[in-house]
Amino acid sequence: MNKNITISISGMNLDIINTLENKYTENIKITNQDDKSINLSILDPFSDDFLLLSLENFLNNLGKKRVHTLTSSCTFDEANCLIIDPIGKKELTSREVMFLKMLLLTKNIVTYTQMINTLWKDQNEVSSNAVRLFVRNIKKKLPSDILKNFQDIGYKLIL
Repeated sequence: MNKNITISISGMNLDIINTLENKYTENIKITNQDDKSINLSILDPFSDDFLLLSLENFLNNLGKKRVHTLTSSCTFDEANCLIIDPIGKKELTSREVMFLKMLLLTKNIVTYTQMINTLWKDQNEVSSNAVRLFVRNIKKKLPSDILKNFQDIGYKLIL
């Protein structure tokens, strides 16, 4: 079944619109209607879990803190999709942002199953190698020893 959803959002800051247009391009189409509103289209394929978590995170995070302290010298700027440390700014992909938000929200271990169900739209085509590569890439952007692996279970942020 084809599942395409379009959501209209108005009253947005132009900087946020520009960030959204630049960051979310894979299976998410964002069109700028005018100076303060967008149409956000989520294109097929996507899982119901992906849609529910994305909408829940969006609604729950309206007006919430968007910069998270990871260490005394490192922050996660959720709104701008950045890790900021003394060396500089590291851009995060939309999947990396969603993963960090999962880790920060649960404050427990995020299991491999939770990761796959949430971060990948077509869970049947995700290999364990793809998960390892994803984690390796995000670890390069984070302070060392902040993302702990629990073998055969998942990952947890050690803050």
